[in-house]
Amino acid sequence: MVQQNDEPLPHDAAVADKDLLFYYDKLFPFGELSKWLTYKNSPHLPETETNDPLFLAKREVCFTCRKPGGVDSGEEFFLRWQSFRTVEEMKERLKDMSSLVCFKFDFGAVYSVPVSEKDTFQTAFKPEQKELVFDIDMNDYDDIRTCCTDKRVCQKCWAFLDVAISLLDTALREDFGFENILWVYSGRRGVHCWVCDSSARLLPTDGRAQLCEYLNLCTGTNQQMKVVMLRGGRVQPYFVDRAFSLAYQRFHKLLVEQDFFASDAPLAATSSEFAEDTRGQRHYQKLLNYLPDLADGAGANSGRTNWKTSKPERRGAESSASPFAVAKSHMHAWIKRRLSSEKKRFSSEELFNELCAVAGCPPPRDFRGGVEDVKKIPSFIKEIVLAYSYPRLDINVSKDIGHLLKSPFCVHHGTGRICVPLDVESNPRGGVASSSGFDPARVPTLTLLRRQFDDPARAHLPPHQRTSLAPYVEFFRDRFLHGLLKAVTEEMQYVKKLLGGLDAQVEPESCF
Repeated sequence: MVQQNDEPLPHDAAVADKDLLFYYDKLFPFGELSKWLTYKNSPHLPETETNDPLFLAKREVCFTCRKPGGVDSGEEFFLRWQSFRTVEEMKERLKDMSSLVCFKFDFGAVYSVPVSEKDTFQTAFKPEQKELVFDIDMNDYDDIRTCCTDKRVCQKCWAFLDVAISLLDTALREDFGFENILWVYSGRRGVHCWVCDSSARLLPTDGRAQLCEYLNLCTGTNQQMKVVMLRGGRVQPYFVDRAFSLAYQRFHKLLVEQDFFASDAPLAATSSEFAEDTRGQRHYQKLLNYLPDLADGAGANSGRTNWKTSKPERRGAESSASPFAVAKSHMHAWIKRRLSSEKKRFSSEELFNELCAVAGCPPPRDFRGGVEDVKKIPSFIKEIVLAYSYPRLDINVSKDIGHLLKSPFCVHHGTGRICVPLDVESNPRGGVASSSGFDPARVPTLTLLRRQFDDPARAHLPPHQRTSLAPYVEFFRDRFLHGLLKAVTEEMQYVKKLLGGLDAQVEPESCF
């Protein structure tokens, strides 16, 4: 995996114009970026069945800028509908800071004609392809995380994102067959996912929406509160069981570090806008709402249950008819007893282990992930675990083919940290992608990179190897790009063969 910088933790820092110019001039991997964005379409070769010299010129680029010297002004300018025939042209534009300093740039769709001609060909100007993207922001976990809020992120927070990456990456690969997936740290409190297979890039908006609907388990209620309901047959059992198995193997870490079900944990919701029946509840009280009232004694693993809000005054009537009602009564009594004890509190792990004992299933710490183990888990346990661990997806980002997303290796203007790619495949748990070894606090800042580059002790090294950015660029080039361009080469060979074109073989190694 990528070895993160082991120097003293770099602190968030403002991004000075001179440091940004240095970064664009000396360190930003424009060559690698070009190989990614062009997908082997060369602007220097004629148009053929497999080469579009205007391919990059058809891609929208959006610049976020400020006036020179305006680091603290807070005034930003957005320049949409920019485009460049080559990445070298974009580099020169970024280095030109005479009137505006471009500190962030986003990529949009590839259109049917060059972006610069969109006003000339208004009716013909349509998006044709773009990577399938996902944006997971830590802010969307504020209703369940207890360690940080708002813009703050720590390594405990990252456990949520590690679960999200594992679940989403696995589903994209196993259920849709995608292979060329790039995960990128957003620079502050989230991750971005770029699915770069041609089948993903060519998905229309409705296809993207259907894919997102398939992947999305969390639904919002009462403003930001998220719930999971496994009922009505909408969700495939295999999809749920796999997601649960992956999440449950990591759930003990969340129980201990977040301790969200503890008796003295922060309130789950405090806004006056929340519905009356959820306002001011603690998470352990919300957990009890997942225990269904069943009048018909439906099976533990049934997804078709009679879901009702948990009301203490109604539970006695169902206690003899349903083991779940008994479990609910038992947990209410257990909580009351613990709060009346000398300690007057309980931890998340204690409460959840008690719930597992009543439900007759292994607690997270003892779960091994086998098929038989998953079958032993009641649906309401699965719902609780997935509600507190499943990825919080911004569906609008993913379903809109024209949506803009920040480029990898950009500098986050608020923290000064680089938006580095994540090596999620070399730290597997049973073959599953994981980013658990990643520490956002150790991501290099622009200030640190400048200091490392100017260090006399590193002067003998090639410029691109002098800083802690080097391993991230190497991963992007040698791991992600190599696999992606190999796939593109194979597709080009297939098209040539299909059209009876040239017989010459294009070796994957020629991508570099």
